[in-house]
Amino acid sequence: MGDVNLQRRQELHQAVHEARIAYQKAQARYDQALKICHDSGFKHPDGAFGMKLAASEYSKALERYSKAVSAFSKFLLDEPRQPRKQSN
Repeated sequence: MGDVNLQRRQELHQAVHEARIAYQKAQARYDQALKICHDSGFKHPDGAFGMKLAASEYSKALERYSKAVSAFSKFLLDEPRQPRKQSN
């Protein structure tokens, strides 16, 4: 049973790591789109469309990251604890 828990912990931790990287990349693209849109004007059709795409990607990445962190946290809180050995 311990190996299954360890494997699940590693899978969830990896999912958090991957989601965080995707979130950070989406955040950088959103920031870049915001700067471009600000520089070219928010009413420019290409700028508005690019901003909409970047915002959508950012929102999806944040949702994925949030779900991964929640799943990992739930696993850690629900994981059976092994009693600690007391040293004499």
